[in-house]
Amino acid sequence: MHRLDCITELLSYGHNIGLILAYGIMEVAMFWQRNNLKEILREIDEMENELFNEINQQNGSKKFQLFYITGIWLIFSSVNFSYLTYFLTGAEVMPICYKCIISLYVVAIEMKFLEYRLYVQIICHLMEGICIALERIKSQMEQFRRPEHERLPYFMIQQLLRNQQLLNRLWLMVYKVNVYFALPLALVCCQNGIAILFTVNWAYVRSLFEHGETNQIFRFVYIILLLLNIVYICNYTEKCMKKYHSLSTVLNNFKLHPQDIEVRMHLREYSLQLMHQKLKFTCNYFLDIDYKTLGKIILAVTSFMIILIQFKMTNGTTGAIVATQRIFGFGKLKL
Repeated sequence: MHRLDCITELLSYGHNIGLILAYGIMEVAMFWQRNNLKEILREIDEMENELFNEINQQNGSKKFQLFYITGIWLIFSSVNFSYLTYFLTGAEVMPICYKCIISLYVVAIEMKFLEYRLYVQIICHLMEGICIALERIKSQMEQFRRPEHERLPYFMIQQLLRNQQLLNRLWLMVYKVNVYFALPLALVCCQNGIAILFTVNWAYVRSLFEHGETNQIFRFVYIILLLLNIVYICNYTEKCMKKYHSLSTVLNNFKLHPQDIEVRMHLREYSLQLMHQKLKFTCNYFLDIDYKTLGKIILAVTSFMIILIQFKMTNGTTGAIVATQRIFGFGKLKL
């Protein structure tokens, strides 16, 4: 019989118990925010109808593409997370039933990332439509034929105002999505960090008894998958924020006549709105969902991993010394 050291034992209990508690808290929080979710879904449907009727673009192909990408990633994540969690959890000592339960909880928690990413993709899709509509308004204003000193017709100004209102509604929708997913995303990020530390620590401990490299490779793949979920979300949030900032470039490139004073005033108001009303994807301002936060998470997890390995190396037991020799290739150390 082998007894685990205190750090490994604490990480094991913390990971498994925290997994169940995190999932329970997430479900309660989302049930509490169910009315907010109804408002988000209704707003998405209304904005899609208004926006794509205005630009005369079919939305079916985009929906199919969104469904196709999400479906592939759902199958890929579910299969890999369930298999790797089952394979790596309690290799010889844990009952099969318990391993299956842990695997299901891991898959359910990681699916929160997929759910959030789906809403971010929809927001990015709507942002593309607003950009297309604004460029079309710009083109119509510049190509409109009129006498030299005549102003642009009022219906074109109304189109510009509608575009600004759509952007306001989209910004409010982003805020609602941030509030709805605030607690679940924060818990999933913390849980993934703990899972990475737990996996690294367990790889260190198991190196005493595993002479092959298969399990260690599986643990490395598991860590990469945990990080890929965050990377995939950050990719879409950064893409959406870039499109939001590109609206300022379009507004600044309007070519108008000197008498179009009213249009210039509306363009200035629109530009000031974009300057002061920043688009951010956050866990209710607990942390931002972007590449900067991803780098901070990787840095924090790496720091804790280094501290963990150093703690193990300073442990004077035979097991810790043998594990250090096998992993880092040190020569024989004396107790």
